[in-house]
Amino acid sequence: MESLGAVLGARLLSFVRSALVLPSDTPYSCYTDSTIAVQWIKSDPEKWKQFVRNRATEIQTLTIPSSWSHCPRVRNPADMLTRGISIHELMNSDKWLQGPGYIEINDSCQIHEEMNPEIYEMVRTNPFNVAIGGAISVVDFERFGKLTKAIRVVGWVLRFVDNLKQSRNSNYDKVRKTDHFDPDELETAKTCIIKLVEEANFSDEIHCLKEGKAVNKRSLLYKLSPFIDQNGLLRVGGRLQMSHVLSYDEKHSIVLPKCHLAMLLVRFQHNLMKHTGVSVLLSSLRSNYWIIGLRSLCKKFATNVLIVKDKILGHVM
Repeated sequence: MESLGAVLGARLLSFVRSALVLPSDTPYSCYTDSTIAVQWIKSDPEKWKQFVRNRATEIQTLTIPSSWSHCPRVRNPADMLTRGISIHELMNSDKWLQGPGYIEINDSCQIHEEMNPEIYEMVRTNPFNVAIGGAISVVDFERFGKLTKAIRVVGWVLRFVDNLKQSRNSNYDKVRKTDHFDPDELETAKTCIIKLVEEANFSDEIHCLKEGKAVNKRSLLYKLSPFIDQNGLLRVGGRLQMSHVLSYDEKHSIVLPKCHLAMLLVRFQHNLMKHTGVSVLLSSLRSNYWIIGLRSLCKKFATNVLIVKDKILGHVM
């Protein structure tokens, strides 16, 4: 993601220079808040894997590698929009209108850009695990129309990783699996999918909770008193935890946004309960999940079933 952002920046710079018909020796500076991306751009592209190599090559073709510098994340004006800011604050922000202050004083405030040898070796051997701070999704969930299929595909990916670890490490104590999935594998795959979706949609909330801070009052999750469980899943808190009757999942439902995974869960439960009504479907899902906008999703499936029934009856008659 950081390398793609740098490519867009390099293309934009090339376009502006061409549109303004600037001399080739016109000075310019490029910035990224990723120290790893800076090392990719300033190094020989041939030492990286194909994805990074191709993008580093394009950046070096469009720009001079030495013109790239690191911009600390706290001084990056692009982060102001992604992290939430009011219009009034934005219009009166010198950082947004003029950029970081050190750009005006010949970069005298930039940090030292040399990479730690251990981090350099990690990036060289496996750049993708270091390049992205959040979760890396290797599966496009939008392709699947069934929850069971999505879980099994992720299950195969996780099994491949486990088997690969065993083949590369003689001390790896797990037995190589080639047969059908067991319940634990399917549950692990399902947990992995939920974590990916949560981290993609509630990254700010998860970051705050991991640092021991309260969720922002403007967040959709603020009133849910969320917390992170031992598996890394975002769950609902609140006074239900005092109940001695409800199960753990009922007291602390898993939080999910209104997304494709939520639709798959509703569809699965709707079929499992033989196309039940909205209230029953809503109640059954709430025992395990707290989905934002769940009622509208349930109504959508219930309405679709009624439409299909009407069409069938009308065709028969």
